[in-house]
Amino acid sequence: MSNSSRRKGKHGEQAVRQLFEKRGWQVYPRPRGERGDDMTVISSGEYPKTYSVEVKNTKGLAYDMYAQCRRQAKKANRILAWHPSGWALPANLWVLFVWERGRPADVWVWKV
Repeated sequence: MSNSSRRKGKHGEQAVRQLFEKRGWQVYPRPRGERGDDMTVISSGEYPKTYSVEVKNTKGLAYDMYAQCRRQAKKANRILAWHPSGWALPANLWVLFVWERGRPADVWVWKV
């Protein structure tokens, strides 16, 4: 992975972290050098839920990434946070595909 790709990825992860923190969610980034999801989040509210989060800051969203997250959602709650960079959209919009274990995805659009 190139340094520019790594920087772009870290920038996206920071933006997603802000998305969740602004809404009162707890955010636990993956330790540096550890393989796996980009972060774990816990929702706010009376009945909090834990989700594993994968962040993609890309022009297009490859179907294989979406399908992988969908498969993994059979075992745990999962969120795929995608910023459609290069599209004619405001830079602060993110599309979240949210799977609650064993259920079809919900789609949320959040603004930083």
